Amino acid sequence: MGQEYNKRAVGTAGGLAVPVNTITLTDAAQTLAVGGVNAVTYGTSGISNDMLLPAPGVGDVVRVSLFNDTTSVEANINTAATGSVFFGTTANTASIASTGALGASLELVGVSTSQWAVTGLSSTAHFAFTATTGSTGQ
Repeated sequence: MGQEYNKRAVGTAGGLAVPVNTITLTDAAQTLAVGGVNAVTYGTSGISNDMLLPAPGVGDVVRVSLFNDTTSVEANINTAATGSVFFGTTANTASIASTGALGASLELVGVSTSQWAVTGLSSTAHFAFTATTGSTGQ
């Protein structure tokens, strides 16, 4: 018996399907999902708008697409594990200050069990990477 080769990607409608994790930011920290896409909406002033980035595993991928539903809100991605940082830095927080409705996006890949490498960054928003004490959320 032979094997059949199909040139289409695995998924639906002939394309690659990835999981989508839908998040609306609030005053309580929301945890990002590993794999797929995190579709994040934020837009309430006066609350923390924090996201927690899980501890990295080698090869783990986290994609974040943000939609700012107002003109004056900032959101933060904090590493959830003590000692986790963005590769090549001591930064454990990525702050997003996007004043437009168009989304900012960020792609991260785990290069060790303590470091996330930034492999994709949109140009539609400003991302500031800092070392903060807020690395575990609120």
